[in-house]
Amino acid sequence: MTENRIVLKLEDLSLHILKDGKETPILKNINLEIREQERWAIAGASGAGKSMTMYALTSLLPEKNTRISGKIQYLESDGSYTDILTLPFEKRIAYCSKKTSLIFQDSIHALNPYEKIGRQWGETVALRHPEMKKQERIQHISDRLQLFGITDPQVIRKYPHQLSGGMRQRIAIAMSLESDASILIADEPTTSLDALNQRRVVRFIQQLCTDRKLTLLYISHNLALLDDICTHAAILQHGVLIEKGTREILHHPSQPYTRELIEETRKLGQPSAPVISQEGRD
Repeated sequence: MTENRIVLKLEDLSLHILKDGKETPILKNINLEIREQERWAIAGASGAGKSMTMYALTSLLPEKNTRISGKIQYLESDGSYTDILTLPFEKRIAYCSKKTSLIFQDSIHALNPYEKIGRQWGETVALRHPEMKKQERIQHISDRLQLFGITDPQVIRKYPHQLSGGMRQRIAIAMSLESDASILIADEPTTSLDALNQRRVVRFIQQLCTDRKLTLLYISHNLALLDDICTHAAILQHGVLIEKGTREILHHPSQPYTRELIEETRKLGQPSAPVISQEGRD
């Protein structure tokens, strides 16, 4: 069997925040290779550098306040790699938006409370697919509703506050994926949801990755949840990648810090995603 290709390579990735003439190190010499259709957990305590890693990968950090070194390389269709740090800064965001889809921690709040879902979604489709005519956009949204398991077509005629938190998050996720990128980065996407809707959204993301053959980077401090959804894990401590490998490191960690994270998760009793069969998890 042919091994899946590496779609994202980080080589000695370091990040410094610049303030008042001083540099504060945030990420320190991170090396990581992510292959097609792998689902990576990016885990660590608050302040470990998880979200800053996502911002670096997608060029969402302001140029004048940050210094990034090393390499962030994305796979091209011809088998070559593009290091985004070699691109002019103003072109990086557009490039990354084609390579990645993002689900932010506050995606649920990204919806405009004063506009109906259909109007907001239509504007997003028009932005991503300017070649589509109005009727084509309507059909596209209808198809997307089915793809994302939203069976009530009337949701597009409602305002965000008229929907459940779980439904709003699913719609926000669906809208964020209009780019059809093959790499999905989710930054604590269930933090604002109750336990039941956390499980629904996690199951939804997992099925989405399977159906669309997506590569996933899932950022969270909830190791129980990460163990359910991910195939691999990378553990960050104070901006340093201290442990990486298959999700077995979440059961048999080699680093004391990882063991502490696991123990803290157990103490807090954080809700995890539903138990999924081995067939569904791999």
